[in-house]
Amino acid sequence: MSYISHLYSIYFAPRGNERMAELGMQIAQQYLRPMDKLIGIIGDAGSGKSMLVKGMFPGLELTNDEGVNVRPLPILEMLDDPLGMGISKRGFSLFATPHTYHLDIRFEQGFTQCPELARAIMAAIEKGKRVVVEHFDLIYPFLKREGSDLPVNADVMIGVGEEVIVTRPDLFGPIPQDIANIVFKSIRYRKMIHSAEDITGYFLSHGHPEDYEHAEVKHGFVLCFKDKPIVSLDTIEKKVRAVIEQDVPISFHDEEHISIGDVIYRCTAPRNHVRSAGEIEGFTLIKDIPYDPVRKCYLIVGLVGQKEAAWEHFSDWLYEESGLPVCFVNRIPETDGRKTVLVELRANARILKEHPEFGSLYVDLTSDVEKRRQIREKRADISYISARNYLDTALKARYNAI
Repeated sequence: MSYISHLYSIYFAPRGNERMAELGMQIAQQYLRPMDKLIGIIGDAGSGKSMLVKGMFPGLELTNDEGVNVRPLPILEMLDDPLGMGISKRGFSLFATPHTYHLDIRFEQGFTQCPELARAIMAAIEKGKRVVVEHFDLIYPFLKREGSDLPVNADVMIGVGEEVIVTRPDLFGPIPQDIANIVFKSIRYRKMIHSAEDITGYFLSHGHPEDYEHAEVKHGFVLCFKDKPIVSLDTIEKKVRAVIEQDVPISFHDEEHISIGDVIYRCTAPRNHVRSAGEIEGFTLIKDIPYDPVRKCYLIVGLVGQKEAAWEHFSDWLYEESGLPVCFVNRIPETDGRKTVLVELRANARILKEHPEFGSLYVDLTSDVEKRRQIREKRADISYISARNYLDTALKARYNAI
């Protein structure tokens, strides 16, 4: 028997219910096999998991769908087999029950304990049923075959964050927590993207219906126009940033609209937004409107979290190498007299007004000569290091620099 190892397939998480359902159909056609029995879905609330499932399994009754609360949970019938013959206490054949079950573990935890849900899932699989499990990472530790302490992984596992990750786990992984670590961290960017996209769209259309289509890019959005829009991107960017600085609240209005402050704006993903515009980080518009010959349209591209994303990698590396936790702040905080390592990213900061703790180490990535002079004259207790001077010294000493 030949076996093809599939590690990951990654898609940008599409905006809107219809496009998410279409991606679900595509995933089912490309990755789902007839004998797959356990499908694990991982992602935060509002990420589009349920719509993805609807696309993968058209007609499947979702037990947590809008306005639906199926009780008793159908899959629990699998535990109603006292003689082990596939016959329930009421005399019904358990083999004649639905072929595919769905359950949302986070939702069901309010009614049934995880060990019982796990036993029902395993019983259904043993009877040849397919089980689609949302929040699969929560139930995974309890899914065990009789006589084994090794958890049972999904045949196909899908994570939904900023990207949609499709994987077919094997004995060597990935385990659900690996996928959860990725998607729960990236969903914040997707929410920032959607909110920034709608605020931008509002100013582009002046509140009128949209005349463009949506596409995706890493940490950003793409608006596709058939005709090249005549617009000042600098002006639009300033207006969006003003909304962000004012921290205007953003909330769900109905299934087709959001509220941006007092403005009701049409939205295809009203549940996937930040709570207020101030949560949008590092917003910028690319100052060009290129023509895409593949899509045959003109593109306006917006990005979020650009500086923050890069420094998150730096902070992760620093913590792994030194064990020092890293905190990003706009000004120097009080640290209760503890010595602090300050890495300065602000070009024109005057730290003497912010009273750093006695004996702090100050690493100036901007290498400001005036800043260095003031610190040495008025705060000799602070150790000042210029990144530029440090590199210059290393080069002069003939060290390799990358």
